[in-house]
This record gives sequence, structure tokens and C-alpha cells, in this order.
Amino acid sequence: MTAFQRRHYQALANVVKTFPVADRVKFVMALDDMFKADNDTYNSHKFVKACEQRNFFPPSECKDILRERGLL
Repeated sequence: MTAFQRRHYQALANVVKTFPVADRVKFVMALDDMFKADNDTYNSHKFVKACEQRNFFPPSECKDILRERGLL
């Protein structure tokens, strides 16, 4: 049984999309990792899109970008 349900993902996405774009990437990636560990059917693309991540990169590319900037 998963700890998170669709309503939780939606509620968090609504909060995240109020953050300035510069603050979103690291937070979205942290949530993405947590949700993947929690739910085998979790869809990263849907969550990132719901967060209105304007400069969407696939999660692996986001992690590379964060590492380069020393944020991960």
C-alpha cells in the first residue's frame, strides 16, 4: 500500500507551482524521488507537468543540472 494518493500529488503540485521557478527544480526532484520510492505506478512526467515546471527536463537531466550547480 502506498502512502500517497493522487489527491496528495495534486495538492503538493498546487503548492509547488506557487514557488518561484528557480526554487522549484530542486524541490520537485526531491518529491519525485520520494514518490517513486513510494509508488511503482507513479508518473514523474505528470507530476512535473502539474507543478508547471516551465523548463522541464527529464528527471535524470535535472539531477545532472543540480549536481553541476552543487545543489545535489
